[in-house]
Amino acid sequence: MNCPQCDSSETLFKNKLNKWLCTDCGETFEPPVPAEVNAPSLAANPKRIFFSYGHDFNQPLIDRFKADLEKRGHSVWIDYKQLGTWDDWKGGITRGIHDSQLAVAFLSIHSTRDPGVCRNEVAMALHHFGTVYPILVEKVPWESIPATIQHLQWPDLSDWQRRQQSDSAEFERFYEERLLEIISKVEGEATRFASEAEVLRRVLSPASFDGKLSQHLDGFVGREWLFEEFEQWLNHKPDSRVFWLKAGPGFGKTAFAVNLANRYRAAVVGTWFCEQGSVELTNPVCAVRSIAFQLALRWDDYRTRLLPRLGLFAGSGEGQIKEAIETLAKKNLADTFSHLISEPLAGLIWREHKLVILIDALDEATDEAGRNELSALISGRFLELPNWISFVATSRPDASVVGHLQRFKPFEIDAEDERNTADLRLYCRQAFATVPAIMSLDELERERLYESVVGRSQGMVLYLRMVVEGLREGSLRVEEVERMEVGLGGLYGRYYAAFEHRFGSGYQGSVQPLLRLVLAAPGPIPLALATEVLGCEKEEARRMRAQLGAYLGESAGGLSIFHKTLAEWLEGDSSGVFFTDSHSARVGLGEFLWSIFAGREDDGFGLIKTLKWELFVLDWLLLLIRRTSRWDDWKALSAFADFIKKRGRYVEAEALCRRALEGREKALGAEHPDTLASVNSLGSLLRLKG
Repeated sequence: MNCPQCDSSETLFKNKLNKWLCTDCGETFEPPVPAEVNAPSLAANPKRIFFSYGHDFNQPLIDRFKADLEKRGHSVWIDYKQLGTWDDWKGGITRGIHDSQLAVAFLSIHSTRDPGVCRNEVAMALHHFGTVYPILVEKVPWESIPATIQHLQWPDLSDWQRRQQSDSAEFERFYEERLLEIISKVEGEATRFASEAEVLRRVLSPASFDGKLSQHLDGFVGREWLFEEFEQWLNHKPDSRVFWLKAGPGFGKTAFAVNLANRYRAAVVGTWFCEQGSVELTNPVCAVRSIAFQLALRWDDYRTRLLPRLGLFAGSGEGQIKEAIETLAKKNLADTFSHLISEPLAGLIWREHKLVILIDALDEATDEAGRNELSALISGRFLELPNWISFVATSRPDASVVGHLQRFKPFEIDAEDERNTADLRLYCRQAFATVPAIMSLDELERERLYESVVGRSQGMVLYLRMVVEGLREGSLRVEEVERMEVGLGGLYGRYYAAFEHRFGSGYQGSVQPLLRLVLAAPGPIPLALATEVLGCEKEEARRMRAQLGAYLGESAGGLSIFHKTLAEWLEGDSSGVFFTDSHSARVGLGEFLWSIFAGREDDGFGLIKTLKWELFVLDWLLLLIRRTSRWDDWKALSAFADFIKKRGRYVEAEALCRRALEGREKALGAEHPDTLASVNSLGSLLRLKG
């Protein structure tokens, strides 16, 4: 056999990856053999891997790692391969992380610059996967490496270019050794960890906050005094279990929470971000499950206690996973909390330092009746945990939160606090520097304008953000800034002017249908689902989404309103001609999901085939059915209850069964056959629940 590059046959040898290496020219190759004689070596458990890297001269090396890992059956997500020219890179990277099982971060001067996209990718990956696997491809100053991964070990390939240029044969040996090291990590330790995490992810169905991180890590400035207050509480107040940050709308509470979780990753071990209008993100059971999953990613000893409690292990099959899901579905909030969190934590080794679970926007978990079960959980059950577990909570001064947390002294952001004002000035100087009309003013005029707009903001950084956006897009002129209304009224006025400038009189036909639907949806809605509900062409839906721009947040789950104040303005009187009533959209969405359920098909064995958009039928129709005519249709309710019972949604099925029973009893009498059928259905369900 001869080398295909130099035709030598004297200096060939086979390396550890079963490739041939020619030490004369450095060529690595695989001799052509019949497929039936020799098949490529494949990983036993191929993984979906996210590559984070800087767009720099290291790309050929990274491309080679990608190709070699894919030859072993792994799939590798890398942005320049998966994202098109016009794609939203934030949304694309968020989806890339969401769809992967582990992340590899290539550290270079470019990728570790601060601020930088790659640092944000690493933060998102750490939150999503629990860990990342870094690889040094360039000499990087220690202080430039994100503190969150400085403690990790990594392969050092920083001199790969020198090796390649000086001795190609030696470089090939070097590369093969490093590749084996990476393969060993990905298919060894990482496989076990990723497999256990994947099993837990399927059973616990944790919420994803990748979209929150991508939205709020970028462009964050200031708040050093708040971080110092947190550090003081964390390190010097061992008896205090709750750090409660209270502030009005638009003060940047969520941005602070995201950056606190990223900056203090060693201390913040779990996060939950409430979101008004989202069934999932206001559900305390979902919160408990998600926090349990995050703790399992962080602590091996907790994970090894949690898995057997659920009857699971790294290689659990479909039957075991299904049984674990059904067992959890039968538990109420209190039992879920005990089973997943308090009991597994009770046996852990004592932690010497205070560790934190962060819950953001607690006020947004308040339901229509004014109840806030999550606040009640924090003030009650969460404080039963080991005293080295504490909490950070952020909220508006909402009565449903204050009532539960009033025994904890809040740290309140006052609009007049000079430290807050200094942060707003800093934001102005950085954000307004991107506005040519502002930078054309002389320095004294700019400073006077900064003082004026900061004063008008009444402490709200969101007010300043909307001013900057207005100046950039042309819906606001510099001379109009000092005539703006102050505070929340001014923020609403900015929304009105921006909508008038961007959409004008065509608002109702151009974007309102999609905006109304996103406003009505009980959680982030995929654009594909929105397209079907609206009954429009894909091109039309994409056009509406593009026109709405940053007014819609985007996560792996779908589209949502970018800020609570925008939703409040749209449904309030001050929105004027842009008033958007979500009621009709909720009814329409409910009817659409019901039509999917009504078209269900039997698989021939007494089971219903998986429905299109089934997760949304299960999660959303339970809420939206109340707004449809089916809420008083006892036969329809019974059929839906039977369906969701078979899907393991026992608590919700019981509520529907009771509703159908009460309705039939009132309308038909206790002895009517239909009423007795409802009694039997409820009894069967209660026996199934145990």
